[in-house]
Amino acid sequence: MTAGFKIAQFADLHFGEAEDTLWGPLQDVNSTRVMERVLAWESPKLVVYSGDQVTGENINSNATAYWGRLLQPCVSTDTPWATVFGNHDDRSVSGGTRIDLLTFDKSFNLSLSQFGPSDVHGLTNYYLLLYSNDKATIPLWVIYFLDSGGGTYPELVYPDQITWFNKTASDITHTYGPIPALAFFHIPRFASLILPSPTSPPSLFSQSRCSFCG
Repeated sequence: MTAGFKIAQFADLHFGEAEDTLWGPLQDVNSTRVMERVLAWESPKLVVYSGDQVTGENINSNATAYWGRLLQPCVSTDTPWATVFGNHDDRSVSGGTRIDLLTFDKSFNLSLSQFGPSDVHGLTNYYLLLYSNDKATIPLWVIYFLDSGGGTYPELVYPDQITWFNKTASDITHTYGPIPALAFFHIPRFASLILPSPTSPPSLFSQSRCSFCG
């Protein structure tokens, strides 16, 4: 990324997992402690929650309550975030659909999460443009987010998502010229098996390789 701009990725937090046990709530406490320390030590300009923020199938009451708890480290440090869904987030027995969770997420002023196009499969298909400062007119990076399904959705990136991605990337290139890009999604695609080694410059981030996918 650009000098001085740092992204922290929090993946597979699984808040609410085994909430009726002793270890489940303790896991949430420990995860919160880790996030607080990462934010204190690294001071990122952006946090990406890259899927399975909660274990929906284990939650017996309000999934948004857990969602609010996992966002607190960002809220308390005034750190913006963006969200993409995983395969456990929207399985809550009390509701907690993707729409419910994303609507709740977006109710926070620091949230940069977005609803993707309504005519494309999945919900969190969107992008963010990264500028060097408030007055810049040409973005330095583009960050893509793809809903890779799971939960109440098939674990699949659909052809219409690829079409949206290709058209969006083409439109951005036409408007601004070639721009470096990152893509965040939860479930790794088969293509990630043939990506370069983790020592290569990062371009794709996913569940299986939470650091460098190629």
